[in-house]
Amino acid sequence: MSDSRLRQDILDELEYEPSIDAANIGVAVEKGVVTLTGHVHSYAEKHAAESITQRVKGVHAIAEEVEVRLPEHKKTVQLTDEIKHFIASPVMIIVGTRDAANRPSIGRGLGARALREDCAEVVLSAWQWPETAANLIANGQAAITFARPSDYVSYQIKGSVTLRAAGPQDLERSALYRAAVLDMFSELGLAAELVRPWLVDREPIVASLNVRELYVQTPGPKAGTAVRTAT
Repeated sequence: MSDSRLRQDILDELEYEPSIDAANIGVAVEKGVVTLTGHVHSYAEKHAAESITQRVKGVHAIAEEVEVRLPEHKKTVQLTDEIKHFIASPVMIIVGTRDAANRPSIGRGLGARALREDCAEVVLSAWQWPETAANLIANGQAAITFARPSDYVSYQIKGSVTLRAAGPQDLERSALYRAAVLDMFSELGLAAELVRPWLVDREPIVASLNVRELYVQTPGPKAGTAVRTAT
């Protein structure tokens, strides 16, 4: 199949997909390698465009350079003081990611803090959770859930992520978090030797998440409710 024919097939598939506004997506093809450019209005559209392109016969690889331009009212979510305190407390931290084929992968955090009202940082072990770290590097997206085992109060934050090496202050906060988690589970009757395997601090990195969406995930009628979106 020629590159020009493959390009047209991809454009047709994108145009026919109702969940995507393909008007601002550019497609270039060279020897079966597809480059997607332009912009869309949501991360869901970006991921859908990539998935649809991957399914087109003749595509060997994809270089994805599509920018997400969120509507103004969706750009930021403000973390309340209550939620800032909650995510920095000894709660369970689950970092959810996905790969290019939309296969999920999770890792456990080793402590968190609110850097700003629209940014949270989580320490995790790249050694223990290599797939999670690789996904964060590849697509820079995460859904991080913070859950308190004593009463199941839970929040989930979604947004874009950048990674950096953990510094001395990050390691100090992480050590305090791990000790507090061990104490918490001990009070709940769970032995430390059962908890420590979750809290490996080898090759620590910091995921800085720019908050895009925030949800209550506490079991009950309010689960899935969005929290305080900035306007």
